[in-house]
Amino acid sequence: LMMYIHGGGFLNTGFFFHENYLREICKKINIPILGINYKGAPEHPYPEGINDCYQAYMWIMDNCERELGFKPEKIILAGDSSGGNYALCLNFLLLSMNLLEGKKIHTPDFLFPLYPCSNASRKNMSLSLASSLEDSRITIKGLRYINECYRGYYPNELDPFINPRDAPEFLIKKMPRTRFMTGSHDPLRDDCIRLVYKMCKAEMDVKVYDFYNYQHGFISLNNPNISGIPRYIFCKEINEFMNNI
Repeated sequence: LMMYIHGGGFLNTGFFFHENYLREICKKINIPILGINYKGAPEHPYPEGINDCYQAYMWIMDNCERELGFKPEKIILAGDSSGGNYALCLNFLLLSMNLLEGKKIHTPDFLFPLYPCSNASRKNMSLSLASSLEDSRITIKGLRYINECYRGYYPNELDPFINPRDAPEFLIKKMPRTRFMTGSHDPLRDDCIRLVYKMCKAEMDVKVYDFYNYQHGFISLNNPNISGIPRYIFCKEINEFMNNI
């Protein structure tokens, strides 16, 4: 089963904006996809959104067999943009509960964040973010506004449940098979690459697909010349994972 967390800048968007390509993907990978809606900022700042994702994940663990008629053997956790942030942070939250609190939660077996927000710090700066000064879709000012809406008054700039790039090594070393997608013209690219680098240093099973000249949000576009190859690779990676179970 795949749990998919939609993007939208942590704001009050909805899963239905992403149904067009996820229905296509669902047919190609031939497994159920459960899309998660969560309360959005600024009305519901951190940690309400990640708590909604946690509650949804635990509902799947506790009720899937009774309500949907099957018990998933493997869980794939995916999401795009802010949903990619939630996918990474939810995985770290579940790992922390198992490692630090002695829980025995079935953590995700495969992670697939798409151009995730890996650092929602108010003070964040990178070369790719600086390039967004000329970006027609995502600007530094817009990203700072989104981060302020999501963080609210929360002061911790290094919290890994907001900034997965800053996750400690003991959590990085427990991550499952992980695949990333980003674009060379995506303002969020560099922070994603930094997280990939940390996973590589820890010798984890990680791979990143970095698409040349691609901007943020490319997999959800209706233009097959842009979204076709990323969608194909997304399905290919998941099918390979399923075939190796």
